[in-house]
Amino acid sequence: MIFHFRSSLEVFICKLLIIFRTVRGEEEEIREILFSDVATRNYDYLRPPTVNDTPVNVNVSIRDVNIRSIDESDMSFSIAIELWQSWDDYRLIYPSWAKKDYQVLDSRWLEKLWTPNIYFVNAVEGKTNNIITPSSFFWLGRNKRIFYCCRLVLKLLCDMNLVHFPHDEQQCGVKMASAIFNEHYLLLDFMNSTWKGKEFSSLQQFEIVGVVKKRCQLYQGSSNVSCLEEAVVLRRRCGYYLINVYIPTVLIVIMSMLTFWIPHDAVPARVTLGVTSLLTIITKQYQASMPSVSYIVALNVWLSVCIAFVFFSLLEFAVVIAMTTKMKRKPKSLFRDSPDLILPMVLLKANGTWSTKQCWNGPQDNKEILGPRRLDIFSRLFFPSTFLIFCIAYWRYYS
Repeated sequence: MIFHFRSSLEVFICKLLIIFRTVRGEEEEIREILFSDVATRNYDYLRPPTVNDTPVNVNVSIRDVNIRSIDESDMSFSIAIELWQSWDDYRLIYPSWAKKDYQVLDSRWLEKLWTPNIYFVNAVEGKTNNIITPSSFFWLGRNKRIFYCCRLVLKLLCDMNLVHFPHDEQQCGVKMASAIFNEHYLLLDFMNSTWKGKEFSSLQQFEIVGVVKKRCQLYQGSSNVSCLEEAVVLRRRCGYYLINVYIPTVLIVIMSMLTFWIPHDAVPARVTLGVTSLLTIITKQYQASMPSVSYIVALNVWLSVCIAFVFFSLLEFAVVIAMTTKMKRKPKSLFRDSPDLILPMVLLKANGTWSTKQCWNGPQDNKEILGPRRLDIFSRLFFPSTFLIFCIAYWRYYS
C-alpha cells in the first residue's frame, strides 16, 4: 500500500515537472525582447561600429521593383521598391535565451540603433509605403548582423536623351549614398540580387533590356562618399506611335501624291486635295505627343519631312498651273511664211485647191500641254521614290 502510494506520488511529481518545463519553454519563446537585451548602457548610436579604423561594410539590395510611370516632360519616373540593408554591429548582444538564429526587433528602435543613414541622391519626392504597418523591419542575427528592410515609393530624376524618340533607350535607376559618413567610416556594396523582368509586368510603354550596377562618385567637401547606382535599361515600345503617327502620315503623303495622276486642267480637284493634305498633316503634328525638349527628336524629323513632301507636291501643281497659263497667253496659231512654202502655195492656188490650213501652225496646241505633262510624269517617279528612300534611311538610322 505504501509502495503504491509512493509510485503514484512520483508519477504526479514528474507530470508537474513536465508541465512546468513546457510552460516555461513557451514563456521563453514568447518572451518580449527589450532594448536592454541587445544593447548596453554605453551604446552610442551616433558612432559607426568600426573595428581598427576599418570602415563598416553595408550591403544594399533593391527588390520587388515596380515602375509606375515615366514622365519625359520633367525627366523623372515613379517607382515602388523594397530596400534591404545589412551590416555588422559588434557592440550589440544577442539574447542568450533566444533559440532561433535571428531575432525580430522593434521597428521603433530605428532611432536608438546605428544605421547607415542612406539617402537617394536623385530623389525628388519620397514616402514610406504604409499599406502594411509597420513598413520597416529589423532582424538581429546570432553573428551580430543586422538586417533592415523598408518599403518606399519614390519619384526619381532620370537624365534622358530623347534624340531618337520614340525609338530611344533610357537608363533610369536609383542612386544611393550615405548622408553622414564618408568612405573612411562606411562602404556600400551590392547584395547578390538583380532586378528581374517579371517585376516590371505593369510597365506597358517600355520593355526591359538589362540591369546596370555601378559605383558612382560623390563628394562631401574634400572627402569622397561611397555611392551606388542600380539602374534598369528601358527600351520604348513604338507601337503607339506606329498606329497613331507613322501610318496616318504615310497615307496622307501618298494621298497628296495622287494629284500627279489627275489631269492638270482639273484645277479644283488638285488644289482641294493638296491643301487638305497639307492642313491635315500639320494638324497631325500638333496632336502628336512630343517631349518638351529644346532639341530636335526623331519624330520631329519624320513629321517635318512628311510636311515638306505634301507642300512640294502642292508647289509642283502651282508650277504646272503657271506653265499652262503662260502657254495659253501665246497665240494659238501662227502663219508660216517660210520661203519654202511660197511655191507650193502658188501651185495650189493655180490648181484651185488653195487651203489656208496648210499654211498655219496647227500642231502648236499639242506642244503647249507637253511641258506640264512631262512635269507630272517626272513627279510621279521622283516623289514616291524619294519618299521611299527617306523611309528606309529613317528606320535604319533611328531604329
